[in-house]
Amino acid sequence: MKLETPCLELETPRLELETPCLELKTPRLELETLCLELETPRLELQTSCLELKTPRLELRSHLFFGKRSLFLNINSP
Repeated sequence: MKLETPCLELETPRLELETPCLELKTPRLELETLCLELETPRLELQTSCLELKTPRLELRSHLFFGKRSLFLNINSP
């Protein structure tokens, strides 16, 4: 009979340990929102890559004009 009472006393701190587990779940949700905030600058970096592709096309057009002008200059005289 005396051994049954301390067993009941040990069950109550087990319930107390379950509550901090629920408290730890809330900062996990906060970390997920930070990951979503980091995805937006990745989209901004992709737009800058598209901006860099346009001057490459402009440089190619200048090279084509340069070849045509040299070709016309050689044949004109």
